[in-house]
Amino acid sequence: MLLGILVLVVVHISVVTCAMLADVQRLLDDLFAPNVYNKEIRGTLDQSQPTLVSVDLGPKNIKSLREVEETLEMVSVIFLTWTDQRLAWEPDHYNDTRVVFRPATSVWRPDVVLENPATRGMLYKDIDRAYTVHTYTGQVSIALGDLIATNCPLVMTSYPWDEHWCAVTLIVMGYTADHVKLVSVQKGEMAILPGYEPSSSWGLIRMRTLDKSYGTKSLISFELRLRRQPAFVTITIVLPVVALTCMNIFVFYIPVESGERISYSLTILLSVTLFISMVGEKLPSNGDGIASLCYFLVFAMFISGVTCLCNLVTLKLSSNATSGKPVPSLLQALVNCRKKCKQTLFCTSKNSTVNNIDKESNIPETNDVVKIGEKQSGVKEDSQVESRPPVTWMDASRWFDGVCVITTATFLILGGSMFTYNVINGQIP
Repeated sequence: MLLGILVLVVVHISVVTCAMLADVQRLLDDLFAPNVYNKEIRGTLDQSQPTLVSVDLGPKNIKSLREVEETLEMVSVIFLTWTDQRLAWEPDHYNDTRVVFRPATSVWRPDVVLENPATRGMLYKDIDRAYTVHTYTGQVSIALGDLIATNCPLVMTSYPWDEHWCAVTLIVMGYTADHVKLVSVQKGEMAILPGYEPSSSWGLIRMRTLDKSYGTKSLISFELRLRRQPAFVTITIVLPVVALTCMNIFVFYIPVESGERISYSLTILLSVTLFISMVGEKLPSNGDGIASLCYFLVFAMFISGVTCLCNLVTLKLSSNATSGKPVPSLLQALVNCRKKCKQTLFCTSKNSTVNNIDKESNIPETNDVVKIGEKQSGVKEDSQVESRPPVTWMDASRWFDGVCVITTATFLILGGSMFTYNVINGQIP
């Protein structure tokens, strides 16, 4: 008996609280009667007060960020919520009906468009297919999903390890801030919605909102922090350029007699020039924040060009060997200085080795033996100076190759350090 009474009560409650088709139809007729509702007028009873429109952005996927055009394209959903006091009702009068839906073209809605569009400012070209959601409190909501294309000024200093702030700025058309005002659902830093799908080229790492209203215009900006995935560019451009630049050093180890030095240097120079054209096609042509990689490519081309000139000088020096011309005294002095330095370093290391052996063997030495050894060594050095072979043009050529190797390596280390420093410090906050 008691169980039967409970079943009847539950069935009675479910029947009473269930909104029927007739109830919804009667509610819509009452709310949107022609003599009651006018979609051309805002739904605020006190027309001196602004209608607050809450805005939220839900990015779904970053389709592309075109560096040359400085354009961001992404699939996103914009959520708009406002209150229309004319569309509030008592749920008890309509069999507990709490939510209804209407075509977006049949109700008043704020005309929110992009303030910084790349192609068109409208957010949803198929507005006839959109619906608004109405609750009994008078709250109206609509979700506008579309492919959004906005302008995004880029600073390419740290390319390809660059990060950028791209903004989606919204503005209300046809109304001033005294009538319709945009407000953000999330203040400051925003949480990335779970529905976001990561892109293979760009990563979304931060989001924030800024109120950019000015004068009588109400604007709100959603800024997205995008980070490039640098693996592809690093493997296909950066590493080959660094390898080609370092290969300039090894040209001085190719024998002059082989005749392959000039072709080797020109091949590297043309390869670097090709990479410059490849990178130039991918970057914007503005003057703000030129990529450090471009400077490094120009530096690599300069090093390759100087290497070609140095090889010409080396070939000229080696070709003088058959001309019978004497080596200039200044050049002879430089070559002899290099030989003397090498001999000094070699003798120093050899003497240190001998001293260590003597100390370990504990062989006693008398003053007479030391003096005799010093005299003999002095005689030997004098004889070496007197019997030192004359400097030839091939010696001068090898000396110049050594100078070029040291100079090129030094410049490469300095250039690489400057490139790394600019990449690290070129990130915008």
